[in-house]
Amino acid sequence: MTKLFPIATAVSLGIFMLNACSVENADDSIVLPESMTNEMDGKNPEAAADTEYTLEQLEFFNNYDYLDFYYINSQTELGDYEEYYQKATGESFADVKYMYSKMSDSYTTYYDPEYFQTLNYWLSYSPSAMGIGAEVVKEDSLLVVSQVYPKAPAEVAGLKAGDIVVSVDSLEISSVELFDRLVTSEVGDIVTLQILRDSVEKEISVTINNYIMPTVFLNIEDSIPMITITEFSDTTVSDSGTYGEFLQALEKTSGAKATIIDLQQNGGGSTEQCLNIASEFLPKNDTILITLSTEVDTTGGPEYYKQLIDTVAWYNATDGVAKDRYIVVLADDRTGSCSEMLMAALSANKKSPVVGTTTYGKGIGQYYLLTYAYGYARITAMKMFDKNFDTYHKVGFLPDYAIADRDSAIAKAVELAKKRKAKRTAGYGTEDLGRFPDKPLLKQGFASNSFPREKGAFKIIKSPKLR
Repeated sequence: MTKLFPIATAVSLGIFMLNACSVENADDSIVLPESMTNEMDGKNPEAAADTEYTLEQLEFFNNYDYLDFYYINSQTELGDYEEYYQKATGESFADVKYMYSKMSDSYTTYYDPEYFQTLNYWLSYSPSAMGIGAEVVKEDSLLVVSQVYPKAPAEVAGLKAGDIVVSVDSLEISSVELFDRLVTSEVGDIVTLQILRDSVEKEISVTINNYIMPTVFLNIEDSIPMITITEFSDTTVSDSGTYGEFLQALEKTSGAKATIIDLQQNGGGSTEQCLNIASEFLPKNDTILITLSTEVDTTGGPEYYKQLIDTVAWYNATDGVAKDRYIVVLADDRTGSCSEMLMAALSANKKSPVVGTTTYGKGIGQYYLLTYAYGYARITAMKMFDKNFDTYHKVGFLPDYAIADRDSAIAKAVELAKKRKAKRTAGYGTEDLGRFPDKPLLKQGFASNSFPREKGAFKIIKSPKLR
């Protein structure tokens, strides 16, 4: 379904990498698909004991190369490899972590093998939840089902949006809070809903289970469609990820002349997903975004690898489904990264007004690189610009209508969407928001032990896909 085309094509090594745009740091939780493989000069981690180096030393070498080849900020931050190799013990992953701490960019981070499963799942899947997967709202004195999540237990059982909930397990209910408590239980428990559908009473039994949360939600606010995107994920309830969910929301509102795009609290996610969503708002050949990214020149062989900076302008290959819609954007200080990429496309091309507060200001992206020891290197390797080559990095998007209260912001967005006249004039911020330090976070020496190493002697292990 991808419809984007770069004007310039980047070099690709065809190894395992994820490109990410998120303001969140991945930490604990999850389970990993057991399908990753890894090679380096024909060796693997299990074979490390047969070499003259330990696994930890090989991991250290590999990560230095990653920083050397992919880190897009000043290479002077990394320094000469001798500074590290002759002072590091190479006896633990702590040396690798310290090397990353020397980088001024706080998003450039090393995750040792302990976090591999957690991070790999986090990069690939939208959040899961436990319950029935349905929401209700109070309309007059009635509790009406407003949403049933795709593939969730409620949908499997036959519950539909518009059903009126009379009771849960024979208990009459009159509040959303009570409904939420009664349908939250243990996996495998069954709750019985008494409902009215088209004035006919029905009983529906739903089995509590885990389900994947949607990432796109459609609501109608005073006749205006509001599409809320909570994150940009490759694996969601739709086979096409968040983009697929978004297309469904556009289809359901195909006659709308105006739409509110709610990006509040959306910290980013998959770059490919947000670029494809942005394309649906623009005519054919409009430039969506310009990216500067690092690649590796491999023409000279491993001993002569060097960093390349590639400039790519992403443009629309076909007319977008919503190219003629008037768009209003809701944003706040947690709207960042991929969300700001979408905003850059809307702002520069459609002059879509923004309601809310100044955004996060993250105009950089990261490669997630699989390492020799099955860890992850997260390295800032991309910078984003709008079609005019202007950047919002560090300063964010200023709102055209500064409103901190969410309900008031939605009301203003509805007002603008009904009139369809306001244009964006606020632009980007002028003051650094202070979220990206200019100096390394840590200054201290390595242990004194040293070991020899020949720079460029090991192959790059990389893994591509935009996240």
